[in-house]
Amino acid sequence: MRRTVLAGYLLLVVVSTLAPLSGDMYRTFAGLDKLVHFGLFAGVASLLYWNLNSVRRPNPWIAVSLATGLAGAIELVQSVLTYRSGDLWDFIAGALGAVAGATLAVGAASLGHRIPG
Repeated sequence: MRRTVLAGYLLLVVVSTLAPLSGDMYRTFAGLDKLVHFGLFAGVASLLYWNLNSVRRPNPWIAVSLATGLAGAIELVQSVLTYRSGDLWDFIAGALGAVAGATLAVGAASLGHRIPG
């Protein structure tokens, strides 16, 4: 169950960050795309920690490193796509989101609020 949720979420992140987009999508307010990246990679890191936590007591930095690596890889791929553009600030927002997501996951696990699966 945990792996299925993680795989589905990773697929959602990759497709949503690499699919062609209308330029109007983020015009609601400046910085919306940074909030989206923060949230997406907070989710990635928390789900990674959840999966690692099912096996043993993991180091949360593993989840942060993997999520940040994915954020960087996506920005690199976006930089070579003609219909997207890579952005250092998107990467930074993703990395900060990864730290926040892992922190929340560690806190939830330490309080005993583990999601069954």
